[in-house]
Amino acid sequence: MVCTMNLILFFILLTIFLKIFPTFLFINRVIYVRTYDKRKEGIDEVSKLLIKFMVVMVPIILIINLCTKNDWWSSLIFAITIAVGLTPEMLPVIMTSTMAKGAVDMSKKKTIVKRLSAIQTFGGLKNLIDVAIISRAEKEKLNILKEKYVAEDEIPFDFERRRMSVVLKDDNGKRQLITKGAVDEVMEICSFIDIDGKVLELTEELRKQAYSIYEKYNNEGLRVLAIAQKNDIHGIETFGIQDESDMVLIGFVGFLDPPKESAKEAISALKKHGVDTVVLTGDSEGVALNVCKQVGITAENRLISKTYG
Repeated sequence: MVCTMNLILFFILLTIFLKIFPTFLFINRVIYVRTYDKRKEGIDEVSKLLIKFMVVMVPIILIINLCTKNDWWSSLIFAITIAVGLTPEMLPVIMTSTMAKGAVDMSKKKTIVKRLSAIQTFGGLKNLIDVAIISRAEKEKLNILKEKYVAEDEIPFDFERRRMSVVLKDDNGKRQLITKGAVDEVMEICSFIDIDGKVLELTEELRKQAYSIYEKYNNEGLRVLAIAQKNDIHGIETFGIQDESDMVLIGFVGFLDPPKESAKEAISALKKHGVDTVVLTGDSEGVALNVCKQVGITAENRLISKTYG
């Protein structure tokens, strides 16, 4: 009898909840639409999943507690506690499941992911720089080259090395290690340089010449990446950071990323209202100075830091 009364009380509470919950969702949707962007898409999906779990689990736990303890108040508090505790407990499961799904998706594209944690690095691969490279390759009719090569392995990007590498194999079975990244970090693993199709030892003089070319375009505001390659690589399927050595410097790739047209006007308006603009950037000194000059920020007083080792 008590259990029956508790069930009736539960369904009353559930009815009230179902009346209020859609209204909450509607309000949340109206607010959310105004602030929605691609970066929040993942948060939205995780939130929906957690809400679904709560909607399913909380009533079940509440019913079980009502029938066993005959105390609707403590049962309700316990169910709410479970709902609150569900979020941090579910996040590791969601992260692992998401990365596992990413590994499955990559396997469909003939890429095997050996460590799930490496999935997190794929997000930075197809950035605006990669899009610019692909777009220019298509414009120059170079995209047909991708049909002649197969990606066999990858050494992912990390912020200590500031570079990434891929292992390619052509139609003849020849393997090649290609590395791209920050100029300093790529140059330090290069022992040779390709000049007019001839591979020469990267002497101190040639290294200075290469750096002078980099600094010239960097001071003009171009973001510059260095590209290197190596043909003499082992036949083992797994590659690592240790393989990034004795590389051949091929050249540099420059990218122009001008500031928004409205930036200079906005900074000028802030200055008129007594607000000083301070720039904190991870870009190279040349790019930072060039951008500051374009938007009207004086860079006479600047502090440059560099991490070694």
